Amino acid sequence: MIEEILTFVIGSGLLIALIGFVARSVFLHYLDRDLATFKESLKTEAIKRQLVFSEVYKRRIDVISDLYRQSVVVGRLVAYVVGMQGAIKDEGEIRKIEERVKAFKESYEENRLWLNEQCCKAMDQLLSQHSISAAAKFHPLLVNEICDERPQPIVAPIA
Repeated sequence: MIEEILTFVIGSGLLIALIGFVARSVFLHYLDRDLATFKESLKTEAIKRQLVFSEVYKRRIDVISDLYRQSVVVGRLVAYVVGMQGAIKDEGEIRKIEERVKAFKESYEENRLWLNEQCCKAMDQLLSQHSISAAAKFHPLLVNEICDERPQPIVAPIA
């Protein structure tokens, strides 16, 4: 009788252990499969995001380089006009310079999304300062209507 009880307990224990081992193995198999699927989806998403951000940074670099090129040209034209101090007689030449400055400003306004906040503040101040100082040189009364004080020079470099 004790042998039958021992046989029953040991047999039941082994059966329960075997069922537990199989259940654990099946659970770990499904968990590993889900983990592998999740890892693959993470890798795919990482590659997609990397491609998107590389395109964003490429676009940003293109915009910054284009704006820089335009600013160099406009800077030279403005320096030329300021150097001439009103001695330019050709109205067509003045209009071309004004159009280049206007085109630069429009290009900046269209692409300011791609610039950081510090760069936008510096550019806004520079364009504001340029507009007011140019107006002061040619139309001193206009400046008094626009603002009461002159803009401060930019001290922070454009990043």
